[in-house]
Amino acid sequence: MRGMQAAKLDESDDEIPIFVSLPELPDLIDGSEDWDAPTREVALFARPRRDSGVFSRAEPQASILDAAVLVTALGRRHATLHTRARNLETLGAMTDDRALRVAWGTLAVRYAELGRLLDALRELGEGATVRGALELYIPSHPLAAYVDGVYAYAEQLLAAFGRLAFQLSASRPDWSSFHDRVAEARSWLVPELVDEVRADLALLALQVGDKPVAEVARRLRHTALVVDDLEAMLVSWLGE
Repeated sequence: MRGMQAAKLDESDDEIPIFVSLPELPDLIDGSEDWDAPTREVALFARPRRDSGVFSRAEPQASILDAAVLVTALGRRHATLHTRARNLETLGAMTDDRALRVAWGTLAVRYAELGRLLDALRELGEGATVRGALELYIPSHPLAAYVDGVYAYAEQLLAAFGRLAFQLSASRPDWSSFHDRVAEARSWLVPELVDEVRADLALLALQVGDKPVAEVARRLRHTALVVDDLEAMLVSWLGE
């Protein structure tokens, strides 16, 4: 892209990269492969059974310490996602390439829905800071699997948008590949899991109290609604 110097994300570094501000605006996408780099080092989260949608309690001995590790990992994961998302926004807004600005204008409205999801995920992860709520995030509970799945969904959608933006900047958009990437991202969603989480939270209210459960349930409901809105947008734009 014209007028920008390279500043590639270093996935091997433990710290989140910080980019130089204007007037030396960095090249926010040095190569299309950057958008496929993982945002987490280890999968710490329980997984749902994807053939049935029934949660599998793969970590029956998980403890409150495991919940703390999970929430810390979510924070790092979200920081990386947030950095990449802001970089992609800057790419679309600051380029002097007229064709790319027009293309980004088409993407920006859809991309805003992904930004809403990132905000909802941040709020859901921060629900663990409510007094008494950390226990709800123990990996043996379905909430951990739900959060992991939706984060993977957001990560892969962001990678798809990033790759497409890079291709548009080079005037070589591969819409077929974009469709495939979006479909792969959507495969991480297990709609039945939301009901499993709600049922589990209702049981946990007897142990940890109504107040923390109600607060986390509110954040869960908001996240689920944002996912539904994003899915509706993708279906309207790209089809089933």
